[in-house]
Amino acid sequence: MKKTSFVTLNSEIQTLNSALSKMKFPTQDAPKEIKAPKNIPDLSLVLREKSSSFLINPKEIRQPIRKILSEQRARKCMMNPGTNYEIDFVKKKFNIPPPAVSKNRQSGKLKYTKPKPVKNTKAVILPKHVRENPMAEPQRITAKEVESGILSLIHRGLIPKDVDLTPAFERGLPPLQMKIAKFHDWRDMAPPPPQALTTSNFMSLEKLSLPDPMPMTQQATNCETKALVLVKEEVKTYEQIVDSFSSHQIIFRKGRLLVTPEYQSFKRVHSEQWSIVAQALAYAEEVFGRLATPLVYIDGKKLVGLVKDELKPLRFEDLLSCVMNSSAIMPILSNPSNKFRTALGKDLAAVKIQAAWKRYKAFSAYQQLKVLIKKSVIIQNCLRNWKRKTKTQQLIKEKDEVLFREHRVIQKKFESEYNSYRNSSRIEIHLYNCDEDIQSIISPEVAQSSQINRIFSIKNPLIDVIIITSRILPDEIKNYYYRLLEIGGMNNPKSRITFIYPDILNKHNMTKRASSLLYFSYKTLSDLKKIISGKKVYIVPGKLNIYDIKVSVELKIPILSGEYNEISRFSMKSEIKLLFQNCDIPIPYSEVNITNEKQLYQKLALLIVQYSEVETWIFKMNKEEGSRGQYSEVETWIFKMNKEEGSRGLAYFETGSLKMIAEIRKNYDLRQACELQDLISELKANLGTVVKYTMPTLYKNWSHYLSKFIKWGGIIQSAPLTNKAYITYPAIAFMIEPDGQVNYVASGDYLHSAEYLNAGCFFPQTSLSQDDTITMVNSLAKVLCNKKLYGHFTLQLVAFVDPYSDSMKPVPWAVDLCFGMSKLAANYLYFHFLISGSMDVTTGKYFMHCIEEEELEENEENTKLGDANIYRLKNSPRKSEDTELYVKLPPRYNGENPLFHDFNLYDTREFLLCWEMYHPDISKLDLKTFFHMCRYEGISYELEHGRGITFIVYDLLKYGYVGCMCISSKRDTLLKHQNDVFTFLLNQAGPAPQSSNEFLGKESHSLSELISKVRFMEKKSQKTKTKRRTIEDILKD
Repeated sequence: MKKTSFVTLNSEIQTLNSALSKMKFPTQDAPKEIKAPKNIPDLSLVLREKSSSFLINPKEIRQPIRKILSEQRARKCMMNPGTNYEIDFVKKKFNIPPPAVSKNRQSGKLKYTKPKPVKNTKAVILPKHVRENPMAEPQRITAKEVESGILSLIHRGLIPKDVDLTPAFERGLPPLQMKIAKFHDWRDMAPPPPQALTTSNFMSLEKLSLPDPMPMTQQATNCETKALVLVKEEVKTYEQIVDSFSSHQIIFRKGRLLVTPEYQSFKRVHSEQWSIVAQALAYAEEVFGRLATPLVYIDGKKLVGLVKDELKPLRFEDLLSCVMNSSAIMPILSNPSNKFRTALGKDLAAVKIQAAWKRYKAFSAYQQLKVLIKKSVIIQNCLRNWKRKTKTQQLIKEKDEVLFREHRVIQKKFESEYNSYRNSSRIEIHLYNCDEDIQSIISPEVAQSSQINRIFSIKNPLIDVIIITSRILPDEIKNYYYRLLEIGGMNNPKSRITFIYPDILNKHNMTKRASSLLYFSYKTLSDLKKIISGKKVYIVPGKLNIYDIKVSVELKIPILSGEYNEISRFSMKSEIKLLFQNCDIPIPYSEVNITNEKQLYQKLALLIVQYSEVETWIFKMNKEEGSRGQYSEVETWIFKMNKEEGSRGLAYFETGSLKMIAEIRKNYDLRQACELQDLISELKANLGTVVKYTMPTLYKNWSHYLSKFIKWGGIIQSAPLTNKAYITYPAIAFMIEPDGQVNYVASGDYLHSAEYLNAGCFFPQTSLSQDDTITMVNSLAKVLCNKKLYGHFTLQLVAFVDPYSDSMKPVPWAVDLCFGMSKLAANYLYFHFLISGSMDVTTGKYFMHCIEEEELEENEENTKLGDANIYRLKNSPRKSEDTELYVKLPPRYNGENPLFHDFNLYDTREFLLCWEMYHPDISKLDLKTFFHMCRYEGISYELEHGRGITFIVYDLLKYGYVGCMCISSKRDTLLKHQNDVFTFLLNQAGPAPQSSNEFLGKESHSLSELISKVRFMEKKSQKTKTKRRTIEDILKD
């Protein structure tokens, strides 16, 4: 193979040199001639020399066909490299660098793009309804379309082809004019613009030849010739003179333009802008024709000046400014009716009527649209608000479910471990919440601390108390009660009582509930957690609310109360009635679940017809609580609201004032035939005038009360069928512990100041026998335990002697059930602390251990303790009998307890409590002066004998409120003590304020009515006592 390469080497070199000679290279880049090496021998000589010595193997000379063809192709390319492929092949084979080609900057690769045709004007075709309907109204031709030419308008169909176009060419200047061409001197022509000379074309330019300057003689000849020409041109024609001196007044007669010489002159002068002027004249002709003006002169020059601006349209005011005889046409213009007297008057009138009607219809439709839009906006806002409210309620419900689930876990643990709480040291957190509608209370400050007597729970040595109030108590009030506790034998009471106030009191007013303020006081909650950490604690609430639950979950402590949902349910008066029926406790005639006005009148009419002998009906809202006596004299029906507190939602009326009811009572047959609708009509007409309110200062009229009644719902119930003097209002406070044990707390007879308004109570109650009381409480407690309800309860009753029964035993009716610790239970703790005696649950009486005379030292005087006018012997032999707060209620009545039969050892104690004595002038006194004056008046309390008068101070006297508790062994003495207190208050503060029946929006507690009631009862008891003595003297004789 090497031999064959030597054979072909010379031939390849020759071929390459011939190819290089044919290629064109720059002089500096041309390759040198390739020469063959000298040491390579000729192949033919080598073959001749070797042919004799050996034979050539044919296999060595044979080569592959593909390689032979490629060599031939390469040889051909090198012999004549004509194509780009062949040239690149040669350059690549011999590593020849490409030539450096210099491009001309001016000649580049210019890409030719064919210009797109652009239309100068956008053709506008006729609308479809005009093209297809030859009878349609012609399309309006605008000025822009006129500029495109008449021929374009004809082609596009804007002008019909058969229309005569002669008038269009007659107006204005003719399209073609024949004139003598004017020749100008060549010197007047503007010189040609200078051309920029460049080096590229400088050589091609010829030498510019400038004309020779004109001789002076020839210049003078030309000036004379020009003067002659000017003299000839000064000769003017008649038209030119008219055009120069004409005033160009345009005359319109009866709305038509008159063609006068001045008009023709005006047209000639302004021929260049005649199209604009013609439009202004057409507008003037239209206006004056519509106004039916007889003769109008227009200043043409001024008109032309106004229409110079083509973009600014000519206004009617501008046209009037061009009128020269404005004084003649102003009366015509001031009377618009003249335009309807012209030839086009009927058409204009029809157009005016149509325009007015269309305007009215459009305005009516617009007003209707505005109303619909306003309504739609209201509907949309209501829908959005409803969606937000629904979503928020759903979120609250979900959170409350989680809250209640956690609370149930805490409560179940508390119920299972309550025995360990009862027998060990524990802390009670008293979280009292006043009424929901606290703004209507005359003194919110006093209402927040109205149950401050809960602190006397520390009589039990195992109990410590934490009081949480929504206002900061003054130090004088706290020191007053600390001193009372020390007098009662408590050592260091400050260590066992803690007053806590929410830290956000400075940011919010105190009219909020204590539990809600505590829940949002994070610092107070953290401090409270430190105090109760590692101790047995539970909450003693007032009326349970949702914030009590939240505080319980936050502090991880239980509440001495039942299920929140059940308590909320049975807070309604309607549900309470059903609860009493399940317990077989008698209730008055009533209708429940009244939620609308129609239902109220229908049910009231049915009750009146069914129980026509009942003469008193009571309305009570479902929200009403602590109604404190729902019945007064006969002939009254009472209305009660749901959830209402403090008798604020109570109203009543007497049926004797209605004529139809009086006729029904007289005639029994009339009762059967009575049409209910007639009675309903009479009730609607007269009920508003005969209804009376327990709190008249809270309601403006019957409509105001009825709206509240319907909002909360309520009940209607009857009053007892007996005389008012024989009706009493007992109440029983009891407690159900979480393990089901029922404790008897206290009982009392409520004292009314006004009708159905409780202002105090007598302890104990003497209206019912104790066996009936025990039976009702046990049956009610059993049902409440089954419903998982426990805590403090107060059963309110009404007792009377049935006039239709031979038995003189009082009949009880259950009228209400209050949840939470009532004022009766809270003040019993204070009484129990002062007396330190024992409760006999079998009789309901309270007994005190008597002190024998031998135990007292001779000539020993009482010692005053503090400013409260409470006196005690220096060496007191009496000690506390019982440290327990409550007595367990037996399952049934087993007779009186013989332990208390010895009158030498035990003596009974009773109290009369007045918790709402309001006198505005008491605020002028301070506590120290007040108790100082009590001592001079002989108003005091003897701690050793357990009798006397003691005051309950809720707050400073500046708010005008004070409470009073009179303690003795007989009710007659209690009334006498209370009368002495009233006499003292009137002497110190002046006459009692009279009650008001006007609407104030706040409660009103009349001290004068309470004083009258107590004094009446005292006189009545004295008469009874005198009669009893008279009878005893007669029997002795």
